[in-house]
Amino acid sequence: MARLKAADRNALPSDDFAGPDRSYPIPDKPHAANAKARSTQAVKAGRMSPAEKSKIDAKANNVLGETKMAEKSLAHHAKAAHSAHAKAAHHHNKAAEHHEKAMHHLEELRGHHTAHEHAAPKRKEHAAPKRKEHAAPKRGPGRPRKKA
Repeated sequence: MARLKAADRNALPSDDFAGPDRSYPIPDKPHAANAKARSTQAVKAGRMSPAEKSKIDAKANNVLGETKMAEKSLAHHAKAAHSAHAKAAHHHNKAAEHHEKAMHHLEELRGHHTAHEHAAPKRKEHAAPKRKEHAAPKRGPGRPRKKA
């Protein structure tokens, strides 16, 4: 950033200053960027209000050519927020559908159990267990063959 001499500063039109009382000169991009940085410091130190800083930033952004970029950024953020909202709404609707199906299934199960509780209990008749016939032991090592 080139140093701005007093004579050059006094020759600047009032439109080339971002702050009140011809403060924060912004004749070029380096001075505009410096004005933004200094106003940020002044707000943090409590010497300037955030409203005054926003005025300085807006004028400096015009010199820096950042207004179009800021508008694009704002549009991008708005679009992203809308997309996130739409996704959240979709997931909410899916969750509501799932909940409704689960509740319907639960009602069916409750009705099914109620019908069984009121029916007379059936006794199962048990048949005598069948006896297994044991197969002849398999011939293993060391067992002689049966003679026929």
